[in-house]
Amino acid sequence: MKENLLILFTSLLLLSSCGGSAPLTENREISEKEASMLSAFAKQEHRFELSGCDNFYNDQQFLFGMPIEDIKKVLGSPERESINPTKENNVYYWLGDIVKIYENTETLRVERMVINFRKSVSSKPPLYFLIDGTPLEKDMTMGDFVNLSPHGFDEFHIGHSSYKLIFDQCEKAISYYFSSDVNFGYIGDGHAQLKGKPDFSTTYQVNALEISFAE
Repeated sequence: MKENLLILFTSLLLLSSCGGSAPLTENREISEKEASMLSAFAKQEHRFELSGCDNFYNDQQFLFGMPIEDIKKVLGSPERESINPTKENNVYYWLGDIVKIYENTETLRVERMVINFRKSVSSKPPLYFLIDGTPLEKDMTMGDFVNLSPHGFDEFHIGHSSYKLIFDQCEKAISYYFSSDVNFGYIGDGHAQLKGKPDFSTTYQVNALEISFAE
């Protein structure tokens, strides 16, 4: 449930102090708490905004399918690289391994990005990532995120420990895979026990987010 106190918060207000042009969020009613989180995001040195088909870093766009050299022009030089032409992917690391980008060694195009929130445990203040207009950081549960998000639980494909959201309006469908344990109800007892429906009244921290072309 969103907080009762709602305010209208626009991308123009958030970005006026940054001089940016990429929208942080659509014009929509948000809670005072979310407004505070978005304001903190706008002041960060590193601002990743990932919105389905479009990705921005500090207001500069980058896309899946780009050559890694074009990604580097946006993100800057990676802190380290794992280059191995005999493997399926080369891997590039930013922000102390919080952000990993995978380059297909056959096509030499970027096809996957992983945000490892467990690597950001020492980040103070919290390091926010804007996911389809909604802030997400290491201490938030999946329920925290969905309650702020325009997406409902019924839009996700639910796994044993994952929530997957597909953006199929892109030129090539994009998958957002949230790694977070799912609390299932169970029917019956003992060996006859069957897994029931997921219980979203209890959710857990998001450990990682993987964004890639949908299979």
